[in-house]
Amino acid sequence: RKDLFGFEELQKQYLKCEQKYPNKADALLHVMAKQVNKEIKRNTPKHNEGYTGRERKPGTLRKSWKVQKPKKYKGGKIRVSRVYSADSVAHLIDLGHDIKPRGRGRKNRFVQSHFRYEKGKGAKGRVEGLHLRENALNKVNKAFDKGVQEMINELTKDIQV
Repeated sequence: RKDLFGFEELQKQYLKCEQKYPNKADALLHVMAKQVNKEIKRNTPKHNEGYTGRERKPGTLRKSWKVQKPKKYKGGKIRVSRVYSADSVAHLIDLGHDIKPRGRGRKNRFVQSHFRYEKGKGAKGRVEGLHLRENALNKVNKAFDKGVQEMINELTKDIQV
């Protein structure tokens, strides 16, 4: 039996591409996550503007942003690389927060707990978030699309129909 149309050869070439794909995809994902992290660090305020809590060293939040290596989820179908902050106030500065009164006064209590507040009551205002992650992702998104296209072109350059 002879392969007249070259389908067997084509299938072998596709299998080679399939073997190379996971490493290249992980490498691209990690590079893009590093770019997002760099962009977040660039836009993070150094002197903790908008934060009135305990005294902190300048640059604590900026230095806390980290990149996690790509991981597989759902049986290897989805690859994810996380950009996160190890700082306890990062989500407050990134997403914004209500300014709540402090202390154990009668007006600040909620039912039995001294440290819980009724939602919306006693708020003195709101600090708008800087949306660091969202802005960085939007900025790097075009470079990601271009990187994916280049990766696909590189993987499929050996395939001849």
